[in-house]
Amino acid sequence: MTKVTRRNYTTRFTPGNPFHAGASMGTSYQETLQWEEAIVVDVVVNDNHPDYDEDGYNVGIVKFRFIGASALSADADLDWAFPIDSNKTDYPLLNEVVLIIHTINRWYYTSKLNTSNRVTSQALFGLNDSLTVRQADNQQTENMNLIDGGGAPIRSNTQAESDRLGDTFQDLSEVFRLRSQEGDIIYEGRSGQSIRFGSDQATGQSPTVKIRCGPDPTQIPEVGEFGLVDENLDNDLSSIWMVADSRIDLTFATLGDSPADTHFQSMIEKPTELDGNQIVVNSDRIILNVKRDRLLVSTFLGTSFTTRDDHTVDAEKSYRSFVGINREIESGENYLITVGVDYLLTVGGDKTSTVEGATVHNSVGNHSIVAEKIFIGTLDDESQPLVLGEQLRDFIDQFLAIFVNNAPAFTLPTIGIGPLSPGVVGQIKALRSSFGTTAKGSSQEKGFLSGNNFVTRE
Repeated sequence: MTKVTRRNYTTRFTPGNPFHAGASMGTSYQETLQWEEAIVVDVVVNDNHPDYDEDGYNVGIVKFRFIGASALSADADLDWAFPIDSNKTDYPLLNEVVLIIHTINRWYYTSKLNTSNRVTSQALFGLNDSLTVRQADNQQTENMNLIDGGGAPIRSNTQAESDRLGDTFQDLSEVFRLRSQEGDIIYEGRSGQSIRFGSDQATGQSPTVKIRCGPDPTQIPEVGEFGLVDENLDNDLSSIWMVADSRIDLTFATLGDSPADTHFQSMIEKPTELDGNQIVVNSDRIILNVKRDRLLVSTFLGTSFTTRDDHTVDAEKSYRSFVGINREIESGENYLITVGVDYLLTVGGDKTSTVEGATVHNSVGNHSIVAEKIFIGTLDDESQPLVLGEQLRDFIDQFLAIFVNNAPAFTLPTIGIGPLSPGVVGQIKALRSSFGTTAKGSSQEKGFLSGNNFVTRE
């Protein structure tokens, strides 16, 4: 009980400012501030409550029954109280106990009192019933002694209308309190979610932040409902761990029961342990969704993706990648490239393709290979140049034309086949000089043999 002297600095009383009765400026007055225990009978949690105000002003208020003063009062006659802190949403459940204070012309309540030393609920089932019916003095005294001793008057029959926590909320038996270490600050929800501001004593009290949503379902303390548990990065349903200068044990999903061939397969320097300053996120699914702009990922050393299933990248517009040194792609089975329009490949150095089976190129339009020299079946053997089709056709055409046009000049002497006439021989020599060379493999500037395309023949 506290005596407080206040000075009123307002001269107006309005519905928006109902906390003073319009006393004159500077008027001094005294009031007694007293906290009193009360049990929660009703809570306006959201706009689904029948007593919700249209403007939402009364969200968070509770209907309460004083454990002492409101005994035997009907529910309709009970008062409502506002949360004492509007910046923290931690509304009590039905049958939980709060402290009530009356100040600045309004009732306020504190957070729920710890009556069970569990994180799920602090209900005292049966207390409200004992306050709404007339009891013998010795029975009321017995109930109050149970409360003073830390126990609940009745904690059975949880299906009764008066012995419920709310319309839907249930006290989960598999949720246990976290084990605290020296210096830890822990915030725990009622359904197995928690935030721990802790430290790693092994590394000189390095700070750690561990966020857990859904406890390890297999971690059941042997001592019962008051047993303590620890976070488990592998088995908790969803976790975010932020640590400084600490080592973290994590079972990678790409390992499974036995090491998979794909686990960090293409990584040059594979990590042997997870240590240092790091953030680890572990869950069944992780979604990053950028609504308006873009996702930027920047790493100092490298970026590694390992999956036991598909890895896909889809883009509605351009897909670009830049590699400063090497780019390697190894495919265990099929390597498929499907391009809607153009496929452009620019290589600054050498490009080598090794194919164990057949290579097939199907093209509706042109298929062009442009290079300074083209070798087929070899890398650099120039012993078998390919022929040029147009030049070969022109040579054959002109060669045949010589014989067709000079057919009358051919003679067959009686002693056998004689030499060609000097005119025909001259034309053949001129044709040879125009198209070919006199020696195989010598340099060639023109003719029907290609100086750029070569093939080997077995």
